[in-house]
Amino acid sequence: MPLFIFTIMLPQVFISSFEYAILFTFRVCLAVSFLIIFTLITPFKEILSSLRFYKIPEILILTLSFTYSYTYLVFNELYRILIARESRRFNNKSYRKIWNEGGELLGMFFIKVYERGENIHLARISRGYSNMPYPVKFVKFRLIPNIIFTAFIALVTVGWMII
Repeated sequence: MPLFIFTIMLPQVFISSFEYAILFTFRVCLAVSFLIIFTLITPFKEILSSLRFYKIPEILILTLSFTYSYTYLVFNELYRILIARESRRFNNKSYRKIWNEGGELLGMFFIKVYERGENIHLARISRGYSNMPYPVKFVKFRLIPNIIFTAFIALVTVGWMII
């Protein structure tokens, strides 16, 4: 992650100042680290319940919950494709050939994920799903996750202002 941030910020160093690039990098790392800590200590259903309590739009909450629930399926599909590729590869190949096969693998991965997503969507429709946001059972409101959520937002805001 820091390498990616520095790669993105490298042109900014030449346009403005080195201090601004470091400041931006630290801000991004601070926000990402707080988000990771928050998701590690709070169960996901409680995060969604807290977002509903704070009147976040339902479509954003549905998108977040779908993303969370299907992340495992996407990575499972990628793992299966990589295992199948390694089981068929038995000799040392040139780097050019490996890169070509990697491109084919990536294309196959996108097609398989698209097909799996379409199958899941069709299965949902056959079970009565519509694109309208559906009423979700609220988890009992608990004070501790909401205090953590509020403290998280406050710490990120204060950290952003200090740095």
